[in-house]
Amino acid sequence: MLRLHPGLKHAIDRLEAAQAPFQRDLCANLLRECCRLRALNEGRRLHALIARAGQTQDNLLVNSLIQLYGYHGCLHESQSLFQSLRNRNVFSWNMIISAYIHSGHLYESQKLFHSMGERNVFSWNLLISAFIRGGDTTTAEKLFNKMPQRSVVSCNIILAAYAWSGHFFHIHELFLAMPERSIVSWNTILDIHITIGEVATAKLVFERLPSWDVVSCTTMLAGFAQTGDLGTAWALFKRIPEPNVVSWNALLEAHAASGDLCGARRIFDVMPVRSIVSWNEILQPSAVLGGDLGLVREIFGRIPQHSIVSWNIFLHACAANCRCQSEYEEFKTIAAAVPEEDVVTSTLAIAAAAKAWNLEDAEGIFHSMTSPKNLVCWNCMLQVYAETRHLQESEELFDKMPGHDTFSWNTMVTVYAEQKNIHSAQRIFSSMPQRSHVSWNALAFANAQAGHLEESRRIFDLTPMTNLCSWNGMMTGYIASLDLDSARAIFDASPDRPLCLWAAMILAYAQDGRSKHAIQLFRLMDLEGTEPDPETLAAILDACAVVSDLQVGKIVVEYLGGGGGGGVDLVLGGAVVNMYAKCGCVGDAERSFLAMPARNLIAWNTMIAAYAHSGRIASCLASFQSMLLDGIDPDGVSFLTILSACSHAGALQSAIEIFLSSAQDHGLSPTAWHYCCVIDLLGRAGKLGDAEDLIRGMPFKSDEGALWQSLLSSCRSHGDAQRGALAARRAAALEPRESSSYVTLAGVLDGS
Repeated sequence: MLRLHPGLKHAIDRLEAAQAPFQRDLCANLLRECCRLRALNEGRRLHALIARAGQTQDNLLVNSLIQLYGYHGCLHESQSLFQSLRNRNVFSWNMIISAYIHSGHLYESQKLFHSMGERNVFSWNLLISAFIRGGDTTTAEKLFNKMPQRSVVSCNIILAAYAWSGHFFHIHELFLAMPERSIVSWNTILDIHITIGEVATAKLVFERLPSWDVVSCTTMLAGFAQTGDLGTAWALFKRIPEPNVVSWNALLEAHAASGDLCGARRIFDVMPVRSIVSWNEILQPSAVLGGDLGLVREIFGRIPQHSIVSWNIFLHACAANCRCQSEYEEFKTIAAAVPEEDVVTSTLAIAAAAKAWNLEDAEGIFHSMTSPKNLVCWNCMLQVYAETRHLQESEELFDKMPGHDTFSWNTMVTVYAEQKNIHSAQRIFSSMPQRSHVSWNALAFANAQAGHLEESRRIFDLTPMTNLCSWNGMMTGYIASLDLDSARAIFDASPDRPLCLWAAMILAYAQDGRSKHAIQLFRLMDLEGTEPDPETLAAILDACAVVSDLQVGKIVVEYLGGGGGGGVDLVLGGAVVNMYAKCGCVGDAERSFLAMPARNLIAWNTMIAAYAHSGRIASCLASFQSMLLDGIDPDGVSFLTILSACSHAGALQSAIEIFLSSAQDHGLSPTAWHYCCVIDLLGRAGKLGDAEDLIRGMPFKSDEGALWQSLLSSCRSHGDAQRGALAARRAAALEPRESSSYVTLAGVLDGS
């Protein structure tokens, strides 16, 4: 913000107090200073002096007043002065047109322009520039083509218009046709090539420049930063005879933009002079890229005088750290200290409130804004409603917005897509004046989410600019519907396959039980040089466990460093142990288990199961006790594994103790499977009465038929025909369609 020079106020004070004749030239100079400093109140005081002196028909003074009021959007005062002026000159007309433009009345200013009796080149340039800033490049071009006489400034203005609208062919055509070119003309061409990424061509243009200025160098430095060519940027900087603060800032920006924060700070430290732009350039990357709020605070605290840009950069860093309510409260304290807010400040405050899930604050800030809301601010509030799933509020705000850009439209398509409102998503999509890949992806996603895969695929095939999200969305849509063959077809056709695509497809195969397909795809991923993430590695280890593919399993273990469970997280460590165990390598499973820095219940259960499957009942029981000593509470799987091991080993006493312990010591309710293990053990040990009593004492009836069938088998082994007949009747009554009970009973009777 420009500060009022104390000399201006003092000079006006003296004029108001003086009894001497009116000093026209002094008043004119003071008015020009008021215009330069945007000092409206002092301008009003001068207006009163001019009126008191009877100079309201002085063109110079009145034109300056029209200009001053126009700058501040005081259109009524500008109109009044213009209408009262009898001898209007071309400058008077230009100033009132400018006042209308500053007040946002673009097309009314065009009507005034057409009613002018005399126009100069400035009149044409003024209106053309206004239409360019208003986004109406078509009208600007028509006005330019009607100009009776053009200056180099006129050509530069329309060059900028073509650049803004992307009409690059017209730019070169006009540039070549220009009778004379200024440095601005050359800089415009230079900037266009940088903007569209043609840095090499921009360098050729730069070398042909008849002369350089700081804009030329700044633009070219930005181009080198874009390509990360900081060495060439430095070489260019050294060619500047006397680099000023703007030149230094350009070099600083080049390093900051390329992510070289250390280099940017080294440049900042050796700068002979620093401006507020310099401070902001070093503050910006630290806030956005560094992620170190402490460093941002330190730099912000060192700035001699903060601008609103400095405050906004600092607030941006604080808003990004609003992960909890206390951090949001700290943000509000800092925001309250901003001396003068603008629309960016308010937008950041809305974003911070949204991140803290404080919708009430976000709405309050938005509705109480004193500065005019721009489209970014409207979009920010729209996104807040979208992210908090407030569909009705999103619709109402969208309808109230003074304008929409692609982001606005995409937000609404995405909102409807997430709500599975296909009809509304399609309606918004069809109304869009311009669509981006986000628009197409959102509509395809909406149909995929609703299960309309054919329509989703049709939209995908029509998408003019597919990107990674397009391919990933279509593939995950097929995966969600368990159509893995179609998902694989999308995967194979994808022009680029980053890790997320590989991982999704491999996990889909693994979770669907198609372990061999998962392993084959992993091998292909390895051949193409894509680095797997931990989730993918765990899925592959589980797949290897299912099909006992020790070879690939060992490749994964080697990839993890060869240390088995050592140095990896719990999930991966457990997956390594499980893979070795399922492949029959109990020793390797044990070594990997012991190498794990920490073990959870899943890891312990896996190791206990490995011992159980290999018949090492003593190790199984010892491992169970070690788990308890390690402070890990067993679950139903732990007890079932131990009981199964005891059943296979005939360890009846251990099984009974563990069975009773599950309920008495650990508060677990045994399932039918737990009962089945103990009943099988009792039956094989000849304790048929105990087995029968245990069945009768079960607290539930689920799967009771299978338990009576188990007792019946034991009766056959021990020749107990009477108890066998009872067990057969109970089993047949519970499962009348199952004939095995009668077959087993026949065997019992034959053997008795």
